[in-house]
Amino acid sequence: MDWCTKVNNKVHGTTNEVPKVRLAQENLNPLVREYIIERINIRKVEKDCLFSYDGSKYSVPSQYAGKYVTVVTLDNTLLAYYEGKQVAMHLLSEQKNSMIVS
Repeated sequence: MDWCTKVNNKVHGTTNEVPKVRLAQENLNPLVREYIIERINIRKVEKDCLFSYDGSKYSVPSQYAGKYVTVVTLDNTLLAYYEGKQVAMHLLSEQKNSMIVS
């Protein structure tokens, strides 16, 4: 941080301007992003139509056995997608080694 402060208060060799002063003059809007997805993972669905996630197993319909699903967590919900289509939704298990089937 000390280095950044030092460099940003000196005249830049190419622009002949002080970066800190130039930044203030640019009058930029703050960048605001809201991310609703906490984590994205790819999981293989086993022959028993279950995939593992965070120490527990979750089900998907049988046609997805042997395929890879994208697993997204949002708050306390787990969503499984195959080729962009949602194929399962479960509440995240609070206990390890659980089997959540729907």
